[in-house]
Amino acid sequence: NTSTSGCEPFTVNKAGSSTATTLHNDSDHAVIANNTALPLGSNLHGRADVTDTNASFDPTGDVTFTFYSTINCTGTGVGKGTVALVAGVAHPSQATGALTPGSYSFQATYNGDTNFNTSTSGCEPFTVNKAGSSTATTLHNDSDHAVIALNASVPLGTSVHDRADVSDTNAAFNPTG
Repeated sequence: NTSTSGCEPFTVNKAGSSTATTLHNDSDHAVIANNTALPLGSNLHGRADVTDTNASFDPTGDVTFTFYSTINCTGTGVGKGTVALVAGVAHPSQATGALTPGSYSFQATYNGDTNFNTSTSGCEPFTVNKAGSSTATTLHNDSDHAVIALNASVPLGTSVHDRADVSDTNAAFNPTG
């Protein structure tokens, strides 16, 4: 007679994934190393590379990028887009825009798919420095605002005032204050 075996159940688990991010200058896509001090007005975006150790399948889906106004990816971040993976790469995220001085960081989360678990990259910290400025002054005669040359002599009782011109080489911001 025929016979049938008992059921042989098993489960296939999702595989692990690993996500790594790199920061890029938004204008020329140059890679920016962790903990780099950047000039005032820098504009960055992120790239995520998702890898796995499974030879049968490759991760699909998308990566969500988050930008933080802290050096260690803490606090409330700002979303910088969800980008689809193409051959394991999600690039570019939305750009930060011209940044003011401070400490910042970027992080990416692979959202997983039917075969792979989610994974989050390490934190990508960087700082933006204040820009340099230069100040030039000129003396003026109060009565007619004529410029008084450096080391010039003026008559006793002349009332003068000073004028300061502050300049910088930063295209993103102008000095205030």
